[in-house]
Amino acid sequence: MLTLGIETSTNTASVALMEGDQLLAEQILSRDNVRHAQTLVHELDLLLQEKGLHLKETQRVAVSIGPGSFTGLRIGLVFAKTLAYITKCELVPVDTLLAIAANSPAEVEQVYAVVDAQRGDLYVAPFQRDASGGWSRTADVRIVPVKTWVTELSKSDVISGPGLQRHLDLIATQASPLPESFWIPRAAEIARLGSVQPTLSTFEQLAALEPFYLRKSAAEENWVKKQTAQ
Repeated sequence: MLTLGIETSTNTASVALMEGDQLLAEQILSRDNVRHAQTLVHELDLLLQEKGLHLKETQRVAVSIGPGSFTGLRIGLVFAKTLAYITKCELVPVDTLLAIAANSPAEVEQVYAVVDAQRGDLYVAPFQRDASGGWSRTADVRIVPVKTWVTELSKSDVISGPGLQRHLDLIATQASPLPESFWIPRAAEIARLGSVQPTLSTFEQLAALEPFYLRKSAAEENWVKKQTAQ
């Protein structure tokens, strides 16, 4: 099965191709979320050409569903939904925090995956590796002020994810961050996870699928405030 992985939750977007359990190729895109829409189709087309493949041969598309960048996630999901609708391929939404946890080195058994939620907050979720090497979330995803969250941590707690980029100095005083090379979710991991997860089974499910945000963007919240004030 040819699986396309799409990861646009951070400023380091990527696409990947996987045949069965074999990674064929992965391409890092622009570091500017504004350009994701312009580069995603072009870079994917180049990747397919390099491997002698065509977009219509895609049998499953796995897309990072969040939490993460409002703009990036929406662009990635719109592309994935459009592709699934046009080519009739399967669509699998993949938890971005799970992809971060799954990127951990082999010796790590438990990890907190963190993504920047802006305004001094983090999206946080704990994960546990099972006997087969897979990962499962052991508690709900939270939005929590980083200064509050670090008071809950100890040096035995392992932390990973792009949320460390802005708050590393603070978190490192209370816990054990993984090296930076493990922080960023990658399309290859999205494709791998998506290749074994259940697909959306109906058109209604596909049409209703939205990024996992937990809260509105700052622009949406400001719009609501303006409407309420009128």
